Amino acid sequence: MTELTKPKPRRTNAQRDAAREAADAAVLREVRDAAQVRSDRSAILREARLQQEKDQSV
Repeated sequence: MTELTKPKPRRTNAQRDAAREAADAAVLREVRDAAQVRSDRSAILREARLQQEKDQSV
């Protein structure tokens, strides 16, 4: 059999599971990072609002 006609080796279940776990972990990291950005943004806005209220009361 030549190199061109040799069939690709099939992925094992373990390889498939590992790829799926890696993809799931990547998605979870993205979701966690997005949540952290939202949390940081909320904290910044809350601080700015408190500072503005403090400035107006003085």
